[in-house]
Amino acid sequence: MDKFKLTNENISIAVETVQNFLGRYKVDSKDVIRTVFALEDTLLNYRDAFDENTECSLKIIHRLGRIRVELTVSGNSFDPFTADDDTDFSRLLLSGMGMAPVWRYKNGQNIIIFTPRKKKPSQMVYILAAVLLALIGGGLSSLLPQNARIFISEQVLTPVFDKFLGLLNGVAGIMIFLSVTWGICSVGDTTTLSTIGKKMIGRMLLMMTLIPTVYLLCILSLFDVSKGVEAGAVDFSGPFGMILGIIPSNMLAPFLEGNFLQIIFIAAMIGIALLVLGSKTTLVTSFLEQANAIVQLIMEVICSFIALIIFISLYNMILTGSFSVLLEIYKAPLLILGGCLFAICFYMFFVCIRKKVNPGLLISKIFPAFLIGLTTASSSAAMSTTMESCEKQLGIDRKLVDFGVPLGQIIFGTASVIEFLVLGLCMAEIYGTAITPMWIVLAIFTSVMLTVATPPIPGGSVALCTVLFSQLGIPLEGLAIAVAVDVVADFFITATEIFCLQSELVVLSGSLNMLDTGKLQSKMP
Repeated sequence: MDKFKLTNENISIAVETVQNFLGRYKVDSKDVIRTVFALEDTLLNYRDAFDENTECSLKIIHRLGRIRVELTVSGNSFDPFTADDDTDFSRLLLSGMGMAPVWRYKNGQNIIIFTPRKKKPSQMVYILAAVLLALIGGGLSSLLPQNARIFISEQVLTPVFDKFLGLLNGVAGIMIFLSVTWGICSVGDTTTLSTIGKKMIGRMLLMMTLIPTVYLLCILSLFDVSKGVEAGAVDFSGPFGMILGIIPSNMLAPFLEGNFLQIIFIAAMIGIALLVLGSKTTLVTSFLEQANAIVQLIMEVICSFIALIIFISLYNMILTGSFSVLLEIYKAPLLILGGCLFAICFYMFFVCIRKKVNPGLLISKIFPAFLIGLTTASSSAAMSTTMESCEKQLGIDRKLVDFGVPLGQIIFGTASVIEFLVLGLCMAEIYGTAITPMWIVLAIFTSVMLTVATPPIPGGSVALCTVLFSQLGIPLEGLAIAVAVDVVADFFITATEIFCLQSELVVLSGSLNMLDTGKLQSKMP
């Protein structure tokens, strides 16, 4: 729409125009509703803050499969979304996930950007098609002469696969740096998190380490673990060396060498410094926000080719006679599923004992959001149901829900840590990487850090699989297999993390006196 004034009639026309446009381009129905309501609320806020004669314009952009609704309002600087620190913090988290509008002020214009997402087919469909085509192509290729198979493998498939891995690795380092740095900066200031936020993050990191470690100890007997040092000797150089190894000797070497733990250390250090300096670094934080969005888009585009890369990798395995590696990965999905059930049982037992809740009642209250996660593999799709269940069924204070659910969906991933650990163990066993006590400590630490650093984009975990393999000394040839397992397991992992997040918020809210125990223990209406 061209320039218009904020009358009731024009607001209705603008909202209807956007709704019709999003419907035409097959935007997810929930995103259509979310965007339309947010747009209408924004227009009304500006009308109330200014007046009906305020000029604004609306642009709807569809480019490269992505949709952006851009609203421009002339006048003084006014953020229509800011109410208080906690609300603003939650909005920053949601905007980083692509689930909330973004506001900025430039040259006398208030600019609000909405980014609804189009409905996409499940990635599993593409992965299964890639596997099937690789099997068919591999079978037909057996009719070719050996020289032809060697030529296809060495001159075509291997170079393409190596280039893709190089591109993925190159962008992954920058993505992790920006994701961690911007994630810390987006807190706003050092007092925003307050005691509640610090306690929440501390508990989440503790449980993300504790539960996977206990599960790891339970399944470790299934793998061949090397002693690493002679019996009776105590080697402190390993853990001490690992701690010192996280600290880089200079700021550029980690990016050139692909040392991702050092990259995370630098990102955290810079993010905290920017957080402390606050308003003095407005230009830098604005640059980080925009750079983070750019790199995440690039990574999303790269990861959209992952099905093709899986096809190339599996097809190449068949040509070179190493397809048997795929048959050895059977333990991974089973152990990941077992880990998900372990985490669910742990939290269910913990909550039921601590809060004296009937297990069946607790499951019935958490189940709606759990089911959405299980069927869609999307925590974003389940967010509204999760927040509603936490407040209305589990009795968690609304303030904690608004703060904790967005934050938890970004950093809290017990099942993701378990998946990284299981994939690391299975692939190390297949490719003959020594599994030593120090290797296990490094695997736990790396898995937790990567889970926290995972960007909220489709395929984000794929990029981090390359990081995991690089840190643990696992050949990147196994990446395609790990990605295929990840896509299949993603449904169970997402549902498990939704279950664990709600359970964790129940325990946390109880310790903060922000839990309505009567509502938690009462039957559902």
